[in-house]
Amino acid sequence: MAALPTTKPQLERLLSARGWGATLLPAEPAPQLSPKLAPELANGSAPATRPHRGLTLWYPAGAGGGVTSAALRATAQALAAPAAVAAWVDGADALDPESAAHAGLHLDRLLWLPAAGAPLAELLALTQMLLAAARFHAVVLDVLSRPVAELERWPRAAWFRLLRGLERHRRSQLWVLAPAALPTPSAVTKVAV
Repeated sequence: MAALPTTKPQLERLLSARGWGATLLPAEPAPQLSPKLAPELANGSAPATRPHRGLTLWYPAGAGGGVTSAALRATAQALAAPAAVAAWVDGADALDPESAAHAGLHLDRLLWLPAAGAPLAELLALTQMLLAAARFHAVVLDVLSRPVAELERWPRAAWFRLLRGLERHRRSQLWVLAPAALPTPSAVTKVAV
């Protein structure tokens, strides 16, 4: 596994190697989830028509989950725009390229960063850099395999830094995949899948 980019220049080199240089910006705002997909993600407490934009925490509604599958479908939908690109920070080592392709993901427009075993602080810093790059329609931070106790110690300031990054670059949406409903600021939408 290649080392994760830990500085902005390393990330810029990685993006440049993919042909996603400094001039690449999404051509349009990130698409909202279609009404067909939204009911699959809602747990009954959120209206099915509510767009899941900004920062959304997805967690399993019961045993077996389906969070990764729902995120794959949503990412595929975000990549439907012609110039859209997405990033997947795989802190759970759960992304299967074959399943992603089957879900309709354009793998050539997905920056996959396998990061199982990376410290949570490193995953958060990498996610902030991806948002600051302002190139991605969707960024997924997958921490489904992390212990809930570790994630509950997620610094509140880190949530606010991610929210601030999204405010600056309104083209992006961030989906955090977690094993449980975590304590978050009220600006974070929570969806049981």
